[in-house]
Amino acid sequence: MSGPKVIEVVTRQQVIDICRAAIAEVDHALAEWQRIMDRNMILAPAERKRLTTARDALQAMLAGDRFLDIQKAAPGVMAAIERSVQEQLAGHFSAAAEQQRQEQSLRLSAGAVLSRLRELDAEVPEDCLRILSEAAAERPVDDQALRQALAQANAALYAKDNSSPSEGQQELARVLGATGMSTSASDALQNAEHSLLDPRVSSVASQISDLAEIGEVETASLFRSRLDKVNQADTAGDTRQRELLLASLEVEITTAVREARQLSALRREIGVESAAAQATNDWEACRVDLREAEAALQRGDTDSARRHLERAKTTRLDRRTQRAAQSSRAAILDGLKELGYEVREGMATQWAEKKQLVVRHAAKPGVALELAGTLDGGRLQARMVTLQGSARDPHADKQTEETWCSEFDSLQKYVARRGGEIRVVKAVAAGAAPLKVVLDDQFEDAKRVQLLRERKLP
Repeated sequence: MSGPKVIEVVTRQQVIDICRAAIAEVDHALAEWQRIMDRNMILAPAERKRLTTARDALQAMLAGDRFLDIQKAAPGVMAAIERSVQEQLAGHFSAAAEQQRQEQSLRLSAGAVLSRLRELDAEVPEDCLRILSEAAAERPVDDQALRQALAQANAALYAKDNSSPSEGQQELARVLGATGMSTSASDALQNAEHSLLDPRVSSVASQISDLAEIGEVETASLFRSRLDKVNQADTAGDTRQRELLLASLEVEITTAVREARQLSALRREIGVESAAAQATNDWEACRVDLREAEAALQRGDTDSARRHLERAKTTRLDRRTQRAAQSSRAAILDGLKELGYEVREGMATQWAEKKQLVVRHAAKPGVALELAGTLDGGRLQARMVTLQGSARDPHADKQTEETWCSEFDSLQKYVARRGGEIRVVKAVAAGAAPLKVVLDDQFEDAKRVQLLRERKLP
């Protein structure tokens, strides 16, 4: 048996607030998933249904008061949505990047082969020359027609200079759709091959894809145009210009990707906080700061956006703490009333204002229960005390605390039946120290009221 206890109280309302915020975060993530899919024109109905089903299961748990299950399952649903975004984008951009790589390879090959044709004065049909020229000039051409033109050109080069290409060059030729390529022709393709295999170019291309995935589509398009100029300089054999363009591009795109990721993360935080504030009925209190955070983000003022976001978070958490304290005090007082303690109207307010409350029990003259702390921090101390001026037997202190310990078990069960929990953080053995002597504020207040009334009597 224990006497004085430091306890933590978690009420149903607190748990509901936590669960609603968790589901709101999932809702926001799911909405973001759909926005990303729409932006990239990805159709994934089966995946959407799978994720929506997982989200609906959380709502069913809330309806069934399965609060702990929600807190366990929600992070898993969030992780599943994040994985889905990455997988869908990876598949989409992998296919798009491969198509773009092949298109770029064909254009580079067209420029290199065209130059070699002119150098050797090899004859090819006019249509072949036209298609190669348009492709080299970055004008749109049909891929199949370009492949056929490359095949014709390489056959002409092979006839002009009958040498054997290297194994690596033959592989490049197969990728490009060319046939019958000679050593001299493959020499003409070295610039294209170098560009395709240059890790610096590959790295920039990967970062451009990252920008597009984040949502910076316009920025990605601008960098893609600059990468095309790098490739064009490479095809033209202008090594110095290529190096200047590529070096500048590497520096700027690295910075752009870093800033884009920071903005994306901050945008997500603001969205999650907005969703949570609406779910817990704190939107009106947080609305101004959250709107200001969004506006600052649009301006690119991340410092201001972060300040407003943190202020909104603090406001919502403060309100949640206040609600938690109020509901905890109400739960404790309701439970004590069930146990026969003299709980009256206004006690909750008195407790909050004075940060301490002494509650009497009709069957326990001379002693009372002291509740110290307002629960704003989630904890309070509960212990039996003796009232100043009352006659008592000091040897009965241990029995008084043991009785309270039994009552405390009943109080825990009362709160648990209503979806809450009382946890013991620290306890002292019953009878380890004499009962604290306190002034019964309620009794003294009642006496003062009675004296005032008597003075007013005629």
